[in-house]
Amino acid sequence: MMGRVVLVAVAAAVLRIVLFAGVELYEDEAYYWLWSRRLAFGYFDHAPMVSWMIRASSGLLPGELGVRMACVICGALAVVLTALIARELCHDERAPWIAALLAATAPMLILTGGLAQPDAPATAAYAALCWCLCRARGPGWLLAGVAWGLALLSKYPAYFLAPGLAVLFVWDRTFRAELRTKWPWLGGAVAVLVFLPNLWWNAQHDFITFTFGVRRAFGGHASLGRLLELAGALLVGAGPLAATMGIVALVRASSAAARRVAIATLVPIGCFAGSAVLRGIEPNWPALLYPGLCAATGAVLSTMSARWRTRLVVGSVAFGCVLTAVAAAELRHPRLLSPDRPPLRRIVAGRDVAAKVHHVVGGATDQFIIPSRYQLAAVLAFYGGWTRFGPSYNRPSQLDIWNERPRPGEPIVVVSYERVDPLAVERLGLVGKMLDTVVPVEWRGRRLYNIGVATFAAQRATPAAAAR
Repeated sequence: MMGRVVLVAVAAAVLRIVLFAGVELYEDEAYYWLWSRRLAFGYFDHAPMVSWMIRASSGLLPGELGVRMACVICGALAVVLTALIARELCHDERAPWIAALLAATAPMLILTGGLAQPDAPATAAYAALCWCLCRARGPGWLLAGVAWGLALLSKYPAYFLAPGLAVLFVWDRTFRAELRTKWPWLGGAVAVLVFLPNLWWNAQHDFITFTFGVRRAFGGHASLGRLLELAGALLVGAGPLAATMGIVALVRASSAAARRVAIATLVPIGCFAGSAVLRGIEPNWPALLYPGLCAATGAVLSTMSARWRTRLVVGSVAFGCVLTAVAAAELRHPRLLSPDRPPLRRIVAGRDVAAKVHHVVGGATDQFIIPSRYQLAAVLAFYGGWTRFGPSYNRPSQLDIWNERPRPGEPIVVVSYERVDPLAVERLGLVGKMLDTVVPVEWRGRRLYNIGVATFAAQRATPAAAAR
């Protein structure tokens, strides 16, 4: 049966490659690629794993596929691990096969397993953590610690497992018995040890990643209505079947393995619910929990009659495949979404942006550029070849940590969406304007938006400029 699971995982990887074949990098993908040019144990916005993986795969394959390939492999690995979790939850040999099908066609896992985003390694590592938790006995806790550390190095919401373990202490006597031994404690120490390089990096940078993440997740005005956003993300992202049946199955968990998957899945959902109420969530945030939901659903479906099992599995797979087909069509020939609005505008026309800026500044790529947004700098770096960027002036980012400065008296290029803001120019202390122009960005003959390009002779040493 696991041989069929591997075939499903490979087919899922091929599906993701085909889905995004010829599609330009999403702006955030280009941003993570820019990180990968300067490997570190941490970055401003996220944990470092995605940059390490991009560096590995982009060194082997060219273009967008090279950036994405390691994450595609993570997507396939998550499918296999989902099947392994299901095998721990149910002894029926059909459970892993069904769970793999659900994970391979879960709409959000199709996206996160095809794009170079932190969600891909996070989902694979967290699925490995759930599987290791199911099997954790004695020294097995050490492997669970490694998986938890890797999950934390991939995406910080993996720390939501910590309150889950407190719930497990109350819920499951086998876990309480394990705590009387040294192994769970050693497993926790291993997790901290694996995660330690990122903790060290954050300590050197005023814990900027953690403070940024907390503000992003929990800052804002409370609204119970945002719980509908989380419900929608779960129903569409995991698929209606896995979201509903998986949650119900885990709430009713009776075995030790099922309870461990339950606390690793349901407690983080509760934490995301808190974030949704306080600020709102992005649809991809709960993606790392979907292998647990798919595994639990596969275990339940394997016990149902063949008639209902077939109907439900086929329906769920069809749901994911239809959404995938629609997404593939929209990426190439938009009908439902407008390419001049998010999210499409963030994944098309990167080449034209770079070409237009090249045309304006004369084709050289050694200029010092100050971008209005960090995503714009990343697109110019990947598609245009520029390497020197100052901090963006609209929002802090990794560019602020690098904090590159122009050479004394060096001309400076400012690039912005629409038009370069005169107030930003004054704030940056730029002098000697030499060029100020606006050029249209086009995609397949359609005008999407404008790019403003301005050049200046130098940057004066003002307090505002020095602060940048």
